[in-house]
Amino acid sequence: MQVAHLHRSTGADVSARSRCDRAAIFEEIENTLDLKWIITAVLGTWRNEVQQPSSISIDADDGEEAAEELSDLMEALPVNQKKTIDDYLNIMLNVNKTLNLTAIRDKDDAYIRHVADSLALLPVIEKYATHTNGLKVIDVGSGAGLPGMILAIVRPDWSVTLLDTLGKRINFINSAAQEIGVGNARGLWARAEDAGKNKAGFEEREAHDVVIARAVAEMRILAELCLPLVPVGGIWVAAKGVDPSAELAASEKAIEELGGELVAIERVGSQAPEGYRTAVIVRKVRPTPAKYPRRAGLPNKRPL
Repeated sequence: MQVAHLHRSTGADVSARSRCDRAAIFEEIENTLDLKWIITAVLGTWRNEVQQPSSISIDADDGEEAAEELSDLMEALPVNQKKTIDDYLNIMLNVNKTLNLTAIRDKDDAYIRHVADSLALLPVIEKYATHTNGLKVIDVGSGAGLPGMILAIVRPDWSVTLLDTLGKRINFINSAAQEIGVGNARGLWARAEDAGKNKAGFEEREAHDVVIARAVAEMRILAELCLPLVPVGGIWVAAKGVDPSAELAASEKAIEELGGELVAIERVGSQAPEGYRTAVIVRKVRPTPAKYPRRAGLPNKRPL
């Protein structure tokens, strides 16, 4: 577009020709703006349809495949690991009579709701972690020790930290781990905000290859609790329900602000009547700003 030279003029200088020139200029600007809008719209569509990672989509058959994979995984566990899991459940359900560890009271339900759901995360972790031998894993909001304790049992070369804010739960976790002989699991009594900030003597910031969270909080809150715990290259795996799309949409800003990038949503097997669940995988691609996580309680009160 040619840019016209507009000079100062008085009312007497205005002629029919100058009015025509101005009209032509405004028409050209209007056409250019229309073209710019069209280009922007087309580029936006192209970015959404072409540049988005294909791994984010979930195929219809993934649920059945994940269920079969989970069944095979549970069947293939060594006898000693199956016994250790069973021993852990016995201790957990016995302690649960006096200490509220879980809403599950029945052992069969515990296998379905806890053991199977915990093991379902294993293939996802091993698929997206940068390495699988000697992984350092932290389970945020571990509660009754799930899924962290189950993962520690089936992967004895991993170092698994089970973090929870309630001291009684951590005492149970450490006592049970000692009783069943799981030496690669440790309970950590801490707020994730303090652990991720290395406050109060903690040294957990960027100290783990993988951070996992199951049934703890929504994604935008979890992002601030979890991403500071892994270094660049590490992953955060969030166990979610059938459709986490609304949570993900709300958490995009938080994940980006904290240095994360959504990698994939995987369907994972479940033996519960509701059917399959999902695992959301976020990779740390940039350092988390030093100001995060904010002080304890603030991520819940004012999510990013």
